[in-house]
Amino acid sequence: MASYKETTMLLPLSDTRTFGEMDWQYITIHNTANRVSARSEAMYVHSGKSEVTYHFAIDDRECVQIQRLNMSCWHAGDGRGDGNTKSVALEICYSLDKGDSRYPVAEDNAAHKSAKLLLSKGFGIDRLRNHQIWSGKYCPHRMLDNNGWEPFKRKVAKYMEELKESKKTRLSTPDFIEKIKDGAIKGWETHGILPSLTIAQAILESDSGNSELAVRANAIFGIKASTDPSWTRIYKKKTSEWINGKYVEVLAGFKSYKSWDESIRDRLLYLTTRCINGAYIYKNLIGEKDYKRACQKIYDDGYATDPKYPGKLINIIEKYKLYEYDKVDIKGSDSMFKGFRIVGYFNDGDLANALALVNSLGASAILVKTDDFKSYTGADELIQVGGYDIKGATKKIIGIDRADTLSKVGKYVESIKGGTK
Repeated sequence: MASYKETTMLLPLSDTRTFGEMDWQYITIHNTANRVSARSEAMYVHSGKSEVTYHFAIDDRECVQIQRLNMSCWHAGDGRGDGNTKSVALEICYSLDKGDSRYPVAEDNAAHKSAKLLLSKGFGIDRLRNHQIWSGKYCPHRMLDNNGWEPFKRKVAKYMEELKESKKTRLSTPDFIEKIKDGAIKGWETHGILPSLTIAQAILESDSGNSELAVRANAIFGIKASTDPSWTRIYKKKTSEWINGKYVEVLAGFKSYKSWDESIRDRLLYLTTRCINGAYIYKNLIGEKDYKRACQKIYDDGYATDPKYPGKLINIIEKYKLYEYDKVDIKGSDSMFKGFRIVGYFNDGDLANALALVNSLGASAILVKTDDFKSYTGADELIQVGGYDIKGATKKIIGIDRADTLSKVGKYVESIKGGTK
């Protein structure tokens, strides 16, 4: 069975070695005719010394994506023909020396990657091409030397069947939604983050719960451990990052969780407490009820660099009608809030202290603005954090400054735990 790591080292959008955007219809197979790895091939293309570009370089251990699938490359030697403008290019490494034992493994990995790509578009092996078909060049030479083109196509077909079978065991998106929707809805009650946004981000970032991080670390948002030095459960995974003008492979630590529900709660905490240079960068998300505005805001606040990120989230929300979960209204009869503590923050400066209390109290706490206390009559407590005395609060935690308020929040939590409220 093929085994390789998939890495992304994309060319900048400003790179001119392309015929522009494309809707790919074919896969073209090449041999690199040298002795270097896929990563080295990618770095050479990035250096600008090569006139040729391609989408993937693949070796015995790694498949490196160099160009976006919706962008054409210069690889097939047919000018503006279908080879260059309508096909995805796969370069198989270590093909120069006939005795190189790494090449057969790389070719097997290329067959597997080709199968995945074809299945992603619903294509069959009739969409598979080699370089020679487009321009007459004797490439991929190792396959052509050994009459290996037809066996390669058969191997791709075999992998397609295996992948179809394995896909049956994947968690479907509707099933994934069913597993996380309650936590997302609760997140609106406790942190004011729209359920549709939470679910859509989880679908996008975890491949509907099927990603490595989701399966092995219960991490459906991929939050780096470096964002929280106090976090002790860490899952380490190799990834490529752009450092000092080039891609560098690093071993990154991601937060690991006991459950997907814990991953959701931590992501809610991240969005509502992430503070840079004294500013809570996602505070405008709290209480946003329009999913389109929420998707745009989280991008504008710097959560993602992909300009298409808001559109991707909106498409997911509309495809699966996730906006229906935004219609759950937690405000209603007094009895709805029995057993809950309502934590109100006076203004944005008090938000961090209020959130510290909410996360200490757990699922029984709901975060609101103190102005909204009137909507939560019947709750066990209406706790004001910071600010001036607010009418309706049954408990006030107000210090002489915010540091003193935080200290009093801690004492209050301890009093609850000790039963001395």
